[in-house]
Amino acid sequence: MGRKGYILLSIVIAINYVICYECPIGWSYNAAFLKCYRVTNTSASWTSGRERCQSFGGDLVEIGSEEENDWLDGILEYLAIKKAWIGLVDVDSNDEFEWLSGRISNYTNWAPSQPDLDNNEDCGILNNFSSGSWHDASCAYWQFPAICEQLPRKINRRHSKCQRLTVDNNLIKIDCIRV
Repeated sequence: MGRKGYILLSIVIAINYVICYECPIGWSYNAAFLKCYRVTNTSASWTSGRERCQSFGGDLVEIGSEEENDWLDGILEYLAIKKAWIGLVDVDSNDEFEWLSGRISNYTNWAPSQPDLDNNEDCGILNNFSSGSWHDASCAYWQFPAICEQLPRKINRRHSKCQRLTVDNNLIKIDCIRV
C-alpha cells in the first residue's frame, strides 16, 4: 500500500509543474524549432552582423529545415527586409559552406547556380527577394541586417500558467509544456 501511495504522489507532483521557455525582450520564440530569434535593425558586414548577434547573447542563425527557412522568410517579408545574413560560411575558402557550429546541413535552399563563389563570396544570406533561397555574398563588401538565434531559457513553474506578451511589436512568446 505504501508503494501505491508513493507512485500516486509522484504523479500529482509532476502534474503541478509546468516547464516554460522564454526569450529575452526583443527576441521572438518559435516553439516548433525551440529557438529564440531576432533580426538586427541595422545593416552591416557579415562579421559585424555576427558580432551584433553575439552582443545580444546569440549568434547568426543556423537553418535546419524547410519549415524554419519559410518561417524566417516570412519574418523578413513582414519586416520588409529583402536580404539578411545567416550563419553559413565558407571558412577555408574551399567552396564548401558550413554552419558556424561546423555542422554540415542536411537541408539546403541554395538558389539556382548558387553558391557561385564570385569575388570571394564566402558568406550566406537568406534572400527574401527570391522566395527565401540562399545566396553567397562577399562577407565584407555587402551590408545587410543579420538573423540571430539563441536557445530559450527554460523555467519551471508550479501552479502557474505561462503568458504570451507583446512589447513594442516585438512578439515575446513563452511556450508551456506540462510534465
